[in-house]
Parts: sequence; structure tokens; C-alpha cells
Amino acid sequence: MNVCEDTLQSRVPVEFALRNISTIEKANEFLKEYIPRFNSKFSVNPTDTESAYSPLREGTDLNNILCVKEKRMADKGGVFSYCGKHFKITPQKNQPSFSTKKQINVLVSSITGVRAEYNGVVYSTVPFIKPVRGTKATEPKQHKTYRPPDDHYFKYGQSLFPKLTYEDSDQEILEMLYNIFLRKYS
Repeated sequence: MNVCEDTLQSRVPVEFALRNISTIEKANEFLKEYIPRFNSKFSVNPTDTESAYSPLREGTDLNNILCVKEKRMADKGGVFSYCGKHFKITPQKNQPSFSTKKQINVLVSSITGVRAEYNGVVYSTVPFIKPVRGTKATEPKQHKTYRPPDDHYFKYGQSLFPKLTYEDSDQEILEMLYNIFLRKYS
């Protein structure tokens, strides 16, 4: 028997197919007997019973580690942009004030939201709407469609020229071609 056939990788769906298991209830019943049999075959008792994990240091916040981190520049007011939105850094009472025009790390997490880190200090943020600079309160110009006067050429100009038929214009073209190519030059 091949070693790959004895491992769990891709084995459970094959076992389901061999036993014609197609519902969740039947699958759960099968797994109640399959998992202990599998564990007895492959499990190994540890040589050392002491945990290999080290405890988390005092004051370490995993939300500051397990998050998306990106660098941004904060402006004079402590405002930075992230994903098309602006955020203002708000220091708490026990935090040092934030130095402006500095590069910061933006920490984004589904648990804590958007925060900013500078010199090892993590600051909270609030959404900020930046005022638009230099806009004048003028009304938008209305585009007027040009309408020519009643005596304008484009309105009644077709009556100023004689109408040509296709035969007339074709005849003129044929005469021109004849004069160019077939006329004898002396």
C-alpha cells in the first residue's frame, strides 16, 4: 500500500464516495468511527510533556501584530489618507502628542479598525472629512446650444444651389477622366 493512501490528504472524500455517503448526517456518523481509527494509527506520544509555546509578554497586544500594516505620511494636522478616506490621529490622555508631517504605520484590523503607529506608540484615529481648498461658490455655467437665425445659410442654403442628380455628377466625372486619360496630348 502506498504511503499517500494512508494519509488524510484527499482521503476522506474518497471514503465518502466508497460508502455512498452524500448527506451531512451520514458523514458525521462515519467520522465518529474514522477519526479515532486514524488517530490510533498515526498519533505519536510526545517525549516531553512540557508545552513548547512561550507565554505572551506582558503588555503585548496581538491586535498590533496580527493586522495589515502600511506606511503613510501624516500632514500638519495629523491627518492621513487610507483607501480613499481620511483619518485624524487622536492621542489619548496618557500618550505623547503626535509629531506632524511624519511617516507612520497604518494598522488595519477587522477587530480594532484603523489605527496609526509612530515611534512604537499606537494611536487611535477618527474619520475625517478634509475641507476642499480654493473652491469658489459660483454657479455652474449653463451651456447654450447655438441656433442659427432663420436666414442662415445652413437652414435654407440648399435652395441656393441647383440640385444634382447622380447622372449629372457621373457624367461630369466621366468627362474629367476622359480628358485626363484618353485625350491625346500634342
